[in-house]
Amino acid sequence: MHSVLSRLESKWLTLLTERVSIHAATRDDTHQPLLTRVLGCRVDDQGLKIFLQPDQCPGFLEALTSCSRLAVAFCRPSTCETIQLKADDARIVPLVEGDWSPIRNYIHSFVQELGEMGYSDEFAHAILGEAGEDLVAVCFTPISAFDQTPGPKAGTSVFRS
Repeated sequence: MHSVLSRLESKWLTLLTERVSIHAATRDDTHQPLLTRVLGCRVDDQGLKIFLQPDQCPGFLEALTSCSRLAVAFCRPSTCETIQLKADDARIVPLVEGDWSPIRNYIHSFVQELGEMGYSDEFAHAILGEAGEDLVAVCFTPISAFDQTPGPKAGTSVFRS
């Protein structure tokens, strides 16, 4: 595991890949924010890789290519537990064959999470959209991580010293 990620407590690591709603944000050249939904996350020795549907994020990929800055929030809907990761080295990379398994697992776990909250599979799939063949991947290395769970600890760093 990447040394930066090893500084996260284990409860936060599990929040990165399943039963969460994931959103990514960047900014354009005029510093206007751009936000998109993410269709999964893969954690490996190189850092993190998230998956985006290009037609759901007009302008996002161009802005990200220009500035390389990224913030990603991972929120478990049933508990509101949320972690936000920030990076300044985000880059778009092609998907590889091994990426489809974490994408499928993410979609399944998100649908399951919402189902346990009383929402239909159709509703959950409508939120996510389709994981089409034109998905793109964004790799990044977190430089900071924050607990964004509502409450007194919101905004505190979750990196261990």
